[in-house]
Amino acid sequence: MNTHLMTTIKGINNFLNTNNEPPQDLLENLVLELEVSKLYIPAIHEDDHIIFEHLESKEGIKILPLYSSKENYSGDNELTANGISYYADIILELDFEGAVIDPYDDSFFIPRDLMLNFKEKSSQLEDEVCDVYELKNISREVKNEELLKFIQNDSNFNNFTGFIDKLKDVILLNVVSSHNDLSSYAFDGVLVTLDVGGFDLSVKTSGVEKYGVLFTSLDAIKGTYDENSGLYYYYQIASLKNLFEYILMNDLDGIIINPALDDYYVPRNILLDIYCNHKDLIDNPKYRYGLHYAFII
Repeated sequence: MNTHLMTTIKGINNFLNTNNEPPQDLLENLVLELEVSKLYIPAIHEDDHIIFEHLESKEGIKILPLYSSKENYSGDNELTANGISYYADIILELDFEGAVIDPYDDSFFIPRDLMLNFKEKSSQLEDEVCDVYELKNISREVKNEELLKFIQNDSNFNNFTGFIDKLKDVILLNVVSSHNDLSSYAFDGVLVTLDVGGFDLSVKTSGVEKYGVLFTSLDAIKGTYDENSGLYYYYQIASLKNLFEYILMNDLDGIIINPALDDYYVPRNILLDIYCNHKDLIDNPKYRYGLHYAFII
């Protein structure tokens, strides 16, 4: 958990421990990794409210203790995991000086002013969201011809600036799976995620790295999924903001578009940049509920 965040923190600490200034790109990566981290906090449940542990100096300076993993906490209270924006709200509202990650190990302090980067922004209008039948029709017709032409051009290997430019108009598909045949739950080829208890996101392993997979069309899915794997596969319109968030928060290493066909790799650092700095390209309200439904292939 939080492997990429802790690697970044270790790199920064290596500079600080030798009285050197960390390079700017490492500090910028820290902010990006924090935005997609899930950190643990010890909590005490009393009646209908929760009290979080905090550290306080003799001078009254208060700091929120956070943990990168359950193993780094040796206390007795229950741990709860939240995104950094949740802790930013606590620190800013209660006038804490900041937070410290793993206070009794290789500790790392996050000052209060840095927390301003993680305030939640207002969401877009709900009346723009596509209903399930619009999602289904779009998913069967989408081709992403411009993006496909781009990723099939060898000169665009690692051209991530061009890739980001193409994101504005794309509608990508992702594949999910289940160990059980869920077709009996389907109505008109549609499965409701809550009705079936959720799905497993399809992930491709390459060496020690793991990647989420995305497709440009239903034909691309049909041309590559393994009908004899023992799993049952379904597909969704990818809600890119939610999907990127899942990939980053679960320490995956990036995405692959059209695996086994075009194999266009987008590494984690580019996903971080897109997720944190180009949210307008991936938070299209029309497809926000894409993960609520899946369709029979």
